[in-house]
Amino acid sequence: MSSDDESDAGSQAGAEADLGSYEGPRNELQERHGMGKAILPGGDTYEGEYNRNKRNGQGIYHFKAGGKYEGGYMDNKKQGNGTFIYPDGGKYTGRWAQDRKNGKGVYTYPNGDEYDGEWTNNYKHGKGVYTYKDGSQYAGPWVNGRREGMAELKLFDCVYRGMFKDDKPVGRAFY
Repeated sequence: MSSDDESDAGSQAGAEADLGSYEGPRNELQERHGMGKAILPGGDTYEGEYNRNKRNGQGIYHFKAGGKYEGGYMDNKKQGNGTFIYPDGGKYTGRWAQDRKNGKGVYTYPNGDEYDGEWTNNYKHGKGVYTYKDGSQYAGPWVNGRREGMAELKLFDCVYRGMFKDDKPVGRAFY
């Protein structure tokens, strides 16, 4: 065996070791393929569908540091419908694209607040309703995670209808 052959064998073994341990079917190239279970090098675990060594289809990913994602994957990234429970107790259920919240979704914050609306690139973006744990509520547009545009803010027995700019009420309003 030449030294080139030895280094190739070592790099292939090293590449598989980088992926952690795996139980499940493999394709003709010995890649993870089909329903399987993996323990990843950092201690995270994944159980679900693989296609050519990548998470593809439905699966459940448990993070060693806490947190869990259950839903769709494409090329190792969260894609389609899924639920992510964060280590701090927050929870997002909705659409994902390229590992980011994108589309319609509901995020429940650890303090009990909830946002139900549209997301783009992990930001509240588009129409949405943010309900505070005390019952007050903002209903209106969001731009890059900030309240922006004509909206309604209900605070206990008072209702503010007016413009928001840079996450704050501005200009004339009706109460």
